[in-house]
Amino acid sequence: MTLAMDPDRKDFLLKMYGSCWDNVTRAEDSLWKVFAAYTALFAGLGLTIEHIGTFGFLFIMTIFSFAGIVSSLIANSWFVRNMGIISNIEKEFLKFDADEVIPKSWTLGKVPFLNVENWWTIVALFSAILIAIHVVLLSTVSEADLPKQILLDVFGGIFVGFYWIVLQRNHDKFINSAPGKTIS
Repeated sequence: MTLAMDPDRKDFLLKMYGSCWDNVTRAEDSLWKVFAAYTALFAGLGLTIEHIGTFGFLFIMTIFSFAGIVSSLIANSWFVRNMGIISNIEKEFLKFDADEVIPKSWTLGKVPFLNVENWWTIVALFSAILIAIHVVLLSTVSEADLPKQILLDVFGGIFVGFYWIVLQRNHDKFINSAPGKTIS
């Protein structure tokens, strides 16, 4: 059932609704492009490992794994923000009944930063690849290069953790300052 509203407001909300969905699509597309580039990098480095050495391979893949995790977190942040806006716009247009299309979990309140969307699967995938290449290759790294790799791992982990906290705080600020509605 559609609710009555001012035509200018309706036009504005419909344009914003479309823009928010475009943002969600763009975030998904960019993340898959990052993953495709990561896969190509893995394959390319695998072919050149004799020239760059095990440490070179591990070093570059570690940097790009952390970059992939950060990209996934950023995409999740945009996704959650835009889904919150989309959800609020839909609430303006629809009277919610039990048979509505919008998932019930989206109608119970604001969307949490930690959720069950595909971004977290990608974070887990980048993390699993990072761990796997360490398990397989770390024992073959020279003693001279091992401290460099450990330093990169520690700083990379700290950076990703710090960035995660920053994104979580930004999300919390957005949630607390966004007026939005919840459905009773």
